[in-house]
Amino acid sequence: SQAQQLNPSILSEQQQQAIWEQVYQFWAVPSSNPMTPPPHSTGAALDITLVDATGETIDMGSEIDEVSPRSHPDYYANQQDLPYHYNRQLLKNLMYSAGFRCHPREWWHFCLGDQMWAWLRNQEDSTNTLMARYGGVECGAC
Repeated sequence: SQAQQLNPSILSEQQQQAIWEQVYQFWAVPSSNPMTPPPHSTGAALDITLVDATGETIDMGSEIDEVSPRSHPDYYANQQDLPYHYNRQLLKNLMYSAGFRCHPREWWHFCLGDQMWAWLRNQEDSTNTLMARYGGVECGAC
């Protein structure tokens, strides 16, 4: 699918609100609270995909950072005739074997040691009492 080119100056308030509602399904509002740093600022989260032996990106059914339902890891689970679910499961299984966990709404986002990772691991096993290993990192030169 092609990205829509939208001009905010000609959108109605209702159209703008509908867009923000869709964006908030995939994007967390930044927080200045040091107890809830953005995942990537901890150094414990990364966005990753698969490549083939020649270094070409493997088609995962959506682009990294695509804001659409296709971004959900299991979006293609019921479409076995397409390779996307298999490719996503392969990536997920590889990352899980190294201890990472996948963002529930982003097939490309994996974490290990941040607050999302701890929450996901605790959801997997109610006897877990894991906490984030890493907090946010300030970048003075940024």
